[in-house]
Formats: sequence, C-alpha cells, structure tokens
Amino acid sequence: MSGRGRATLWVFGGILLGRIIGYGRELSIASTFGISGMADIVQAALSIPDVMFNLLAGGAVGAALIPEFTRRSPEERNGLHRTALIWLISALVLVAIVGAVWPEPLATLVAGGLPPRDSELLNQLVRGLVFVVPLTAAAAVTRAYLHAHQRFASASVSTFIFNLGLVVGVILIGQGAPLEVLVLAALAAAATSWLVQLAESRIIRAPESTSVPLEPALALRYGQALAVGVLIFIMPVLAKSAASHFEVGSYTIMHYAIKLIELPLGTVLTVLSVVLLPSFAERLESHRDETLALAGSALRVTLMLAVAIAVPLAIFSQGFATVLFGYGAMGPDGARRVGELAAPLVVAMAGQAVLSLLTSLSHAKRDMVSPVVASVAALGAGVATGFLTAPMGVASIAVAYAVTFAVLPLALMALLQVRHRFDLVSSLAGMRFGMALAMMCGLAFVASLVVRAWVLTPWAQVGVGLVLGAVMLGVGFFVGQIRPDVAQLRGAKRQNQTEPAEE
Repeated sequence: MSGRGRATLWVFGGILLGRIIGYGRELSIASTFGISGMADIVQAALSIPDVMFNLLAGGAVGAALIPEFTRRSPEERNGLHRTALIWLISALVLVAIVGAVWPEPLATLVAGGLPPRDSELLNQLVRGLVFVVPLTAAAAVTRAYLHAHQRFASASVSTFIFNLGLVVGVILIGQGAPLEVLVLAALAAAATSWLVQLAESRIIRAPESTSVPLEPALALRYGQALAVGVLIFIMPVLAKSAASHFEVGSYTIMHYAIKLIELPLGTVLTVLSVVLLPSFAERLESHRDETLALAGSALRVTLMLAVAIAVPLAIFSQGFATVLFGYGAMGPDGARRVGELAAPLVVAMAGQAVLSLLTSLSHAKRDMVSPVVASVAALGAGVATGFLTAPMGVASIAVAYAVTFAVLPLALMALLQVRHRFDLVSSLAGMRFGMALAMMCGLAFVASLVVRAWVLTPWAQVGVGLVLGAVMLGVGFFVGQIRPDVAQLRGAKRQNQTEPAEE
C-alpha cells in the first residue's frame, strides 16, 4: 500500500475510534440526563474547551504551520515547532486565567438562555475547563509538525484519547460524583493526548535545531486562517445558543442533531482534506497542474461520498436518531425530536465536506483571504434565512445552518477560480458523473416514497438507509467512473509530472 493510502487509513481509523468513543460519551449523557436542564448544563460545559480552542486556535494552527513546515529544513522545523509552542501556550494560559476570573461571557456565548441557577453551575465548570485549551492548542502545534512529516498515527488517535477521558468523567458523575470531576477528567485527557503526540515527534526530529523567530507574515496568515475557522465553527455554537432560548431541553436537542451529522462528517468526509493538505502545500507551486488534478479527483470522490451518506441520513433521520440516542431518560420521543431537527442539517454536512477540501487547497496556496470572504457572505445568507423562517421556531435555526453551509463552498470555489484560476468546476462537469448523481437522486426519491408508504421500525429504517447508501455509492463508483480517482488518491495511479503552469 502506498504512503498516501496508509496515511488515509491512519487518519480514518483514528478519527473513527475517536468518534465512536465520542458517541459513547453522548449516549451516556443522553441515557443519564435525557432532555433536561442538567443535560443542558453538562453539554454546554463540555462545549467550552471546543469553543475556546476553535475561537483561539482551531484549524488555523495546521493551516498556517503545515505549509511552513513543508517548506523548511529539518533543523528549522524543530525550531519553528518550539517557537510556536512557546508563543501559543503562553498566550492561551493568560486567556485561560482571564476566563477563570470572568467565566460569564463564555457561559453566555454557549448557552445564554439557561435559567439563572443553571447558569451559575455552568460558570463554576467554566472556571476549570478553560485550562484545557492551552493543552489542546499545544497538541494542535505538534499535530501540524507530525502531519508535515506525513506522520498520522498518534495525531489520529488524539480525539479517541480525549473523548475516552471525558467518558470516564461522565460515568463517574452518573454514579454520584460531583460535577467538578468533569474538569479533572478533561484536563487529564488533554494532557495525555498531547504527550502521546509529543513522544512521536521526538522520534522524527532532527538532531540539530535552528532558532526560528515568529515572523509577522506567519502571524498574519495565522490570524486570517483563524478568522475562517471562527466564522465556520461559530455556526454550531450560535445554533445551540439560539436554541437555548426556546423551551427547556432545546439546547440538548440541537446539540444531538448536530452530532448526528458530525459522525459521518468527521470519520469519512473530511479525511481526504486532512491527508492531502501536506501534499497540496508541498507540490502546488512546483507541480500546479498535477496538484489541481489531484484536487479534482478528491472533490469528485468527496461529493459522491457526501451524497451517498447525506441523502439516506436525511430520509431516515428519525430512525438513526432513535437507534443512536433513544435510550434511558432520552426515550423515543426525545430521539424523534432530534431526528426532525437533523433532517435539514444534512444539507450542511455535504457542504462542509466539500468546504473542508477547498479550504485545504486555499491554505496550501497560503490564501487565507478567500475563505474569510466566502464565510462572511455565507454567514450573511444564513442569518437572512433565519429571520425569514423565524415563524418555524427552533427549526428555523436548522434551516439557516443548512443554507450557510450550502452557500459557503460555492462561494469559495468561485473565489478560487477568480483569484488563482483553480478551475475545479470542470472536474464536476463530466457527463457520466452528472448521470451518476441524477441516478442517485432518483434512488433517493423512490426511497422517500417507500418511507411514506410503509411503517418501519427505527432499526429497519437504519438498515434500509445503509443499504440505500451502499447502492448509491455503487452507482457513483461504477456509473460515475470515479475508480481512477480513487486509485489516484491511493497513490496506485501516477500521473506524469508536468511543469507548473504560468500564472
């Protein structure tokens, strides 16, 4: 198996393990607290480290550092790794101290509609959870260093390690331990996740190190990439915070609806963007045509996978929600409400999958501006949709969310075409590819009629949905002729190297 194929398997396997144990965390919370005020507190508290990390570091760490690592000598890589760790940890420790002293703004951001007593409990947890962020940011720096060396093993299991620690904390709380145990579990899990990656980085680092200062250009690209990450990540945060203003438990319902689409999104649909970013960054300038051909192959495969996963999940969303979350205090009724809200969010899942790949290509070009502009435009479209659909209640939030992530990849693709002449639209214009998508949509229409005609149990809905997804994927694979794309992405098929095109 090629190096790229092994890297893909490492990333897929590690993320899958992390998502599975993450689902175990969600299931334990759902079965213990159901849809209740305490569930809202626990879910909001667990979102604090994610919110802070994505607002202050997030994907910007990899987007800014991976292209820099790939362009430098081994000695300079070591120095840049050390410099980035020192600056980021120092800055985020200061931010964490401020958050511990004044937790109210963070608590209001993630769940501003909670009752006063619940808000006070959330504030107490925030004071400790903010110190998880410097550890997760340090892990992100080391992960970028490893990815630049095409090392994906320990970085891929970091989510598994972190979620495993949180599962232990949730289980202890369910058995009567105080809520503060959640803080200790999160800190221990974050530290362990970083140390595992740091151990692997010690194996590959060069014996010598060259001091690399923090360059203003790198800091600027980091800030621009951070703006992109904030605009994208803030959508689920705002969606859940807005839902908290409705009836008790609405925050939790929105949280689980988003988690339902994040499972396939994180385990399958964004893997290629993670694996290909180092290759894009290393070869885009010297082998432009070859790299764009690779991006076109990845785009076709990603879109085909997204359609094959998203459509069955939308049609059978209530069945999937019941099977995944309908246990204990959650019950079938709570799961049904989650499924109803998840159906429109599936559109966002397909958009996010394509967006992740396009963003990797943009970052490889060291263009952080185009994703920012596209994100602002899409966010405006989402907000406008939310106002127009306000009479729908909490469902209007899901519709606005879907519109945002439908507009965003289209806007970014157009900007990449205009600014860099990255013609990715032509890679989707093939007749057989369009015919495959049309046939897949036809299968989905027939399946939707079956759902209306028959009364299926939740498990039967899941079974039919999985079969439908497999059939749709088969149609895409054979009719759409994406087998050469898959072979190229695995590294089994080599294209002749061409000279970079003149810009």
